[in-house]
This record gives sequence, structure tokens and C-alpha cells, in this order.
Amino acid sequence: MKKIVILIHGYLTDSNDFNKLEKDLVPYYDYVVSLNLPGHGKYQNMKDFTLDATFKYLFDEISFYLTLGKVDLIGFSLGGALVHYLCAKFKNINKAILLAPAIKYLNFSCPFKRMRYTFFQKQNRLLLKANDQITRKIAKEQFFKNIRLTNIIVFQKIVRKIQRFKVDNPTSSLIIYGMLDELVPRRAIKYCYKHCNNENKEVVLIEGTGHALLKSIKADEIKNKIIKFLGE
Repeated sequence: MKKIVILIHGYLTDSNDFNKLEKDLVPYYDYVVSLNLPGHGKYQNMKDFTLDATFKYLFDEISFYLTLGKVDLIGFSLGGALVHYLCAKFKNINKAILLAPAIKYLNFSCPFKRMRYTFFQKQNRLLLKANDQITRKIAKEQFFKNIRLTNIIVFQKIVRKIQRFKVDNPTSSLIIYGMLDELVPRRAIKYCYKHCNNENKEVVLIEGTGHALLKSIKADEIKNKIIKFLGE
């Protein structure tokens, strides 16, 4: 029986979300599969990003790899929300990692959390500045370049479909969240934890880090937590 891990990226990004993680997973798996959702990736067109195309693609990929052996799922942002849904849908996923799952979105408390984190803390201000530089680079190169009203609507439809699927995730799951996440509120993490009915579930909160967890200055710490959980 083969060991497979499938990685699902976020909205308006691509498989490069996992560049820093993929090579660390290779020694533990027969196949490390980093997907590009319809419309995403260097040679794709965002017009192909639709609700039906997204779910068909994911169902086909996961169904195929489940015929080969044990499948673990790792998802970031929209990909994290999709992992929560797919675990509940398939019911035989081995383990799941949800990185800042965007099952709920828009974090209006973020500015206040940032102020509290940096108040009279010079070291924290330096860490946050470094993380902000990374976030701005990602936003400029991927997010603002591709965002359109049409794909915002598709994103919202996907999230609503996930929210309306009232079946708990039965999979052993690790949920990782940056305490200064600019997009995903903490209630998304609480939702995913509450609606996972496996006893082996854990939430890890990363101080001083925003949404781009695996691109942040704490990426190595996060990778180590992922590898440890998958190896247990």
C-alpha cells in the first residue's frame, strides 16, 4: 500500500504555496502531489475557476489516489477549508493538516491584535515588519494581479457549499493558525475544531505570524509541527 500526501493551495495562489514544505515530505511518502486548482497556476486561466470544476477536479484526484493507498491531505487557506470538507465527504482520509482554513473569512479584529502585539515590544515590531514584507510581495505578485469580481463570487460559492455541508470531519487533524492572520478570523479555527469528531485533533497557534504561514519567518517551526503530526 502506497503512502500519498495531497497538497491543496489557497484562492488566487497555486502549488507554490508549498514550495518550502514539499521537499521535507518526500522522505515520508511514495507520492507528494501538489495540485493546482482549476484556473490557478502559471499556465491556467482564471475563467476556468468555477464551483463545479473545482469540486470535480478534487473528487477525481482524491478518488484516484485512494485506490493506491493511504492518503493524507494538507490545505492552506481555501485549500484548508476544502480539506475539512473533503475529509467529511470521503471519510477515509488518513490524516489532515488545515493551515489557516478559510471556512470563514475577513478578520476585522486583526488591526487591534497587531497593535497589542507590537505595543512597547521592539522585537515584535521587527518580526511583524519582516512578515509584512513577505505578505506584501505575495499580494502584489499573485493576489492583486488575479482578483476579479467573477472569481470572488466563485470563492464565496465554494465556501458557502462547504459551510452548508453539515457533516463533521472524522479525520485525525492538525489545525495551524497565525495569531495575526489578516484574512481568516479565529472563529474559523474554532469551527473546524468543533466540527472534527476525531479524538486526535489539535490546534496550534503561531504568535507573530499572519496568513502566509509557510512563507513566514516561522515557516521552519510550522513545517516541523506538520512533519511531527503526520509521523505520529
